[in-house]
Amino acid sequence: MKKTASSLPPGPPFPGWVQAALLLMFWPRFVGACARRYGSVFTLRIPFMGTLVYLADPAATSRGCLQGIQRFSMPARRTRC
Repeated sequence: MKKTASSLPPGPPFPGWVQAALLLMFWPRFVGACARRYGSVFTLRIPFMGTLVYLADPAATSRGCLQGIQRFSMPARRTRC
């Protein structure tokens, strides 16, 4: 599989409706199993919600938020007084 800059983390190969059912009925176990198999960052494809990148590790969550802020934040505008 060719890796690109926009490729998503790995995730379960199940159809979206199966992933949604597992997430709704067995959320802690399903997420824990995905984290053990794919690592603390994995992709879920849920109908009506779309493709989600799940961050199971609190440290990864804060790193992801900080990287997102740095990547998408606009430079401060200077105001004239």
